[in-house]
Amino acid sequence: MSFPYSNPQSATRQNFQVSLDTQSNFGISYSVSNTGGYMEVASLSDLVWDFSGQTGYVTGSTIPIQFFKGTGAGYSPNILSLNSDYWSSGRRRLGMLVYVYETDKIYQYQIDKYETLWNAATAATNTVIFTDFGASVMSTTAQGVSLISAWTGSTIEGQSGVTRDNARWRIFRGTDTQITGGTYVLSASTIELFNSTGGTISITGVTTGTSGTSGSSGSSGTSGSSGTSGSSGSSGTSGSSGTSGSSGSSGTSGSSGSSGTSGSSGTSGSSGTSGTSPSFPYPLVYGLFAQTASSATVTNTTTETSIIGSGVGTLSVPANGFSVGDSFTGRIVGHISSRNNDTIQIKIKTDSIILGDTGLVTMPQTTNKHYTIDLNFTIRAIGAAGVASIVSGIVFTYSKDASNAFEGSDFSIINNTTFNTTISNTLDVTIQWGAAAIQNSIYSEYFVLNKVY
Repeated sequence: MSFPYSNPQSATRQNFQVSLDTQSNFGISYSVSNTGGYMEVASLSDLVWDFSGQTGYVTGSTIPIQFFKGTGAGYSPNILSLNSDYWSSGRRRLGMLVYVYETDKIYQYQIDKYETLWNAATAATNTVIFTDFGASVMSTTAQGVSLISAWTGSTIEGQSGVTRDNARWRIFRGTDTQITGGTYVLSASTIELFNSTGGTISITGVTTGTSGTSGSSGSSGTSGSSGTSGSSGSSGTSGSSGTSGSSGSSGTSGSSGSSGTSGSSGTSGSSGTSGTSPSFPYPLVYGLFAQTASSATVTNTTTETSIIGSGVGTLSVPANGFSVGDSFTGRIVGHISSRNNDTIQIKIKTDSIILGDTGLVTMPQTTNKHYTIDLNFTIRAIGAAGVASIVSGIVFTYSKDASNAFEGSDFSIINNTTFNTTISNTLDVTIQWGAAAIQNSIYSEYFVLNKVY
């Protein structure tokens, strides 16, 4: 499929423009509080999103994404939450620009071949779960891991050996083509210049400089004249010696030709740091199971029968898979008919262990009415039976024929005697009628189970 871009929507919307009074001296919001667009930060470390040492919903970044770091168990994957444009998460959005005061540069956020990663993830089974206001990408497949790794990487061009080719944050040089670097290849007498689009310009035929010529020798100086002889008689005084001629000046040396400069070798690009395995936040929930077909109709029988239909995901937690505080919520919606004064009983079970029981609920006359069962669980302690503890709650509501009024039943219960986290646990919800009658019937159309903590 092609990339399904649309302007993002959220659960909260407004239908008017927000403005300030003309005399106001403050703004509406800070740029770093927005999703995408243009922001300003102090240092390069503000571009880095780091979840090392964290599990659950990751926090603590200047420009974060929405990410849940799972425990690695089958029921606790890593999950990335995307907004409904599918190319933004948290406050990051593809193409956004950020000015960094530390380097006095602008950086642009980019994921190469994003459409290819997206198409692979959405084509994989149980990897991308769509909601009304976005999508959750699960680390349950290799395609999901690849898409999440692209979002969790925070490599920066020019830092720690990261090049432009493998950086998430790239130096923004405008939309015009610019020369970003170059090298001289001595063996080929070629200069290679690199531009901002990733292209290369080659200049060939570059030669080195020749040596300069030697300077000529200077001429020799002339000899001085001889002195005159003294007169006869007494010895005359000796004539003084003539002065020696001065030496000629030496010729200056010729200047040497300068050698051509060698181009420096280009630096090797280091591998970009790997993004981590995926994960999730959204509105603080992620799905474990979604029913995709209506259940069988339980009618004209007093046999205890499951009300859950087939679906995707899992209702099972492996042995020793629970942690203290693990919390779950579920909702079942369907249709019910009942005979006046007949009873119905709803049980929440894990295999044969009962986690909750409405007891006998006396029904009024209902004819093809809607009903809802809301389920809630929290693990209080883990261990074998007698040590482990779970608190469960249920709210069962329906509308009756008379005045179409709502009625129902609810309860909460703590099981700290038979619940056991050292064995595998599989959730089930069962229905049992007090009388076999064709007027008594119930089936489910919708059931979703979420882990909320």
